[in-house]
Amino acid sequence: YAYMALIDDTAQSADIENLITIAQEWDSSAGEAAAVGLGRVDSLRSREVLRELRNSKYPKIQIAALASEVGFGITDSRQRLIDIIVGGKGLDPSVAAASLRRMPHEVSVSLTRELIACCELSSDVGTRVLESWSNIGNVPKDIYEWGLNHKNADIRLQAIWLVGYTGALQYLNEVIMAMEEDDSGIKGMAAWSTVRLLFDQS
Repeated sequence: YAYMALIDDTAQSADIENLITIAQEWDSSAGEAAAVGLGRVDSLRSREVLRELRNSKYPKIQIAALASEVGFGITDSRQRLIDIIVGGKGLDPSVAAASLRRMPHEVSVSLTRELIACCELSSDVGTRVLESWSNIGNVPKDIYEWGLNHKNADIRLQAIWLVGYTGALQYLNEVIMAMEEDDSGIKGMAAWSTVRLLFDQS
């Protein structure tokens, strides 16, 4: 996990080889972390190993490797990741959606836009996508508005949270109006978000 956290594009070949050893020989959690770390170093060697890891028998490693490849702009990995997000089994779709948070901003934007345009996202996936944007930052207007106007109450609630968390004051009126909804969860989150937005202005 230390390698995953510290490695960047200045990594030496020995650092990359250590990550590769972890990915290939340790348990699935360590392998997942290593696949994430390799996504921070766009080299021929890291791409070569990620290509192998995306076919791992462990779904967590597969998803981490695919997400790293998507961050590098690899097209076929992007489609495989979308397929998992939209139609994967168990927790895989939510894990794959959460991987948006570690991709370059422009990749996260285009992938999010593709997902919300093409597909009916489940509650878990939709909320995880919006939660990821709290880490990515600089949230585009259309992503806020997709969440705030969504028919799914869980996704709408997550969007209200995102507005408050990111201090998106331009949506204060929408948040205040949400306090009139029947859903108690949305009312409570709208109240929290309103306080956050107004507190940030004081």
